Formats: sequence, C-alpha cells, structure tokens
Amino acid sequence: MLDAAAGVITAFPHVRIFVRERRIEVDGFTAMKQGPQLELLACGPGGKAYESLLFWNVNPKHLQFGLLSIGLTPTPQVKRFGQRKSLRKGERVVVEVEWKDENGKTVRRRAEDLLYDISRDGCMKHAGWIFTGSYMWDAPMPPDGKTTKTIFMAQEMGTIAVTYHDPDAILDTPLREGGDNTLFVAWANRLPERATPIVAHIRPWRAGDEKEPEDARRRNDEERPPGGGAPGMGPPPRGAVEATVEPADPVEQPAGSKQGEESPGEKK
Repeated sequence: MLDAAAGVITAFPHVRIFVRERRIEVDGFTAMKQGPQLELLACGPGGKAYESLLFWNVNPKHLQFGLLSIGLTPTPQVKRFGQRKSLRKGERVVVEVEWKDENGKTVRRRAEDLLYDISRDGCMKHAGWIFTGSYMWDAPMPPDGKTTKTIFMAQEMGTIAVTYHDPDAILDTPLREGGDNTLFVAWANRLPERATPIVAHIRPWRAGDEKEPEDARRRNDEERPPGGGAPGMGPPPRGAVEATVEPADPVEQPAGSKQGEESPGEKK
C-alpha cells in the first residue's frame, strides 16, 4: 500500500518505507544479549541468528526495494567472505535500534553502540553501513545442473547487515575490521533481553554521523562485556515465525549493479 500524500509505502510486512523523508523502519527482535563473536549486525528469516546481534523480521528483497526507493544505489565491493579490506565506495546509512525497557521507556541507540570492539575496548567505530546490495546468482538446478534459477543471495542466505564482510549482505561495514570475525561481541549491559521486540531505523549518512557518544569507550571501572569465542548454534528469536518470506526471485536493480557471478561454495 502507498500513502501518496505522506509518501509512505506499507505494502510489505514488517517494513515501512518513508520515501519523502528518506528513511526506513524495520521490525525485529534482539537475537543475542551475550554470546559468541558476531559476524552479523542483523540477519533475516533463514539467516544465522546464532551469530547475529539482531533479527530483522523482513524479507530481504523488500528491504532492498526500500533502500532503492529512498534514492540509494548499491555498490558491491566484496568478492569473498571475510575479505580484508576497507569499503571506500558506495552510499552509507546510519542504523539506530529502538526498544522499550523494563519500565516501558523508549531506548534508542546507534547500532554501533551495541557492539563491543575487543580491539579498541569500546563500541564499534561510528562508521555506518555501506549499501552494497547483495547480488543475483544463476544457481544450477537439479538434477544435472544444466538449467539455472536466478536467486537474490541476501534472501537465499538470510544475510542482511554484517560486521564481517560478506558479498551476500545488503549492508556491509566499511571498516577494514570487517575482515576479522574475532573482534565484535554483544555489549550485554547495553542490550535488553534476547527476543525483545525492536524497530531498526535506517537513513542516509549525514555530516557529523561519525561523532561518537561519551560512553564510546569502556570505563576503567566497567567490566568487559562477556562473550566471545567461536560462533555457536541457537534457535531464532521467539516470534521469528511471523516473517512472511516468498520464494527467492530477482530484485530489480539499476543497470550495472549486478555483481560478478560467483558460487556460494566460497561461503562459510
């Protein structure tokens, strides 16, 4: 559904696209409060909730459509899973996470503030996320692989926003630290309990968004956030079954945005 007067698209479950305001809201849950090292800020249905900070209850192709609708252009830059590089091109977005605390008070923080960077003893650098846009892949189909089906890899893998570089992701960190999957854990005392409903607010990057809060670094009298170690397994958050996911199909993208075809066999 499109509210033409307000410029809001509400046709897709769990996502609201404010075209004129150039922002997006996505419903979801906290997937982790304490646990192993993270590779994703957010996964979607079918994704790796066991190594994601958040679960976004959205069909990835609908989020891709939303980002295109607010005027952003995808710029694929990562060819391999965990590629050690900085992402210097493309359009950047800010992600903020909102939830209600135990007293019903609204809490809203930058996504980076909820991720503890072991190497800098503080939050993840306020660098936002690059709209890399995932890619289309012509997957060989059984029984003989002679026919193919074009799939949108973010939807196929449930990979939406990552802290560890991944060509399947729609949003990727621009940081070189994105080539290291041992750095980030959930900052437990800043997070509500696992499976707490959240709304993710996404908007284009603006001047000054790199500024960090006063509590960006861990205080000397503050314990380091628990967690770390190899990613573990775990079920998706309660309520994840509410997501409505259609069979994978192509997503319209501007000409030239398709990334070179490579097999997901390189994936983890």
